[in-house]
Amino acid sequence: MYLDIKNLSFKYDQINIIDSFNMSAPKGSITTIIGESGSGKSTLLRILAGLNNSQTGIFTLDNQIVFNEYKNVETHKRKIGLVFQDYTLFPHLNIEQNIAFGIHSKHKKKERIQSILKMVELENDAHKYPYECSGGMQQRVALARAIANQPKLLLLDEPFSNLDQDLKIRLRDQFISWAKQEEITLIWVTHDMEEAYAISNQVIELIKKI
Repeated sequence: MYLDIKNLSFKYDQINIIDSFNMSAPKGSITTIIGESGSGKSTLLRILAGLNNSQTGIFTLDNQIVFNEYKNVETHKRKIGLVFQDYTLFPHLNIEQNIAFGIHSKHKKKERIQSILKMVELENDAHKYPYECSGGMQQRVALARAIANQPKLLLLDEPFSNLDQDLKIRLRDQFISWAKQEEITLIWVTHDMEEAYAISNQVIELIKKI
């Protein structure tokens, strides 16, 4: 399997937040994580991205060990992207520069930027700064930056929750189309049960421990 997680556990202040979590997923698939607040959804994403360390567990991606008892690949070497609810754009950089920041390789960087701008329909707005953009445009820039470096895995923590329903559905469906085009595997956190079953290849529920 392209992605495999076994026996992942995480404690905070002696409280089990995540206990023996297991999942697997093929390349290019969408796995949605649901559960009430405090069930560990965001914590799981942070562990996979390398922002937190689990107490136990094995995580393999594309036949490579990301972490286990003996190994822990550094965050910036994992080829895993993470998109939060807020857009976290750099206010001093325009749209093109924000997207360029997500591209680590210099090989054909300019062509890659133009391709991404076209994909997210922002090629005519590349000069604009975040304060000049609507919420929907800012969200597209954040997502474009996340996929620009072609991560093996992209983690999304309720990325459309701040948008109105019509815009949310349009951008969500558009983003899924981009991700499929780029063959990026997604793990998506949401509170929206209807959304989870509408977009996913599999849905996993986390149960709050306390």
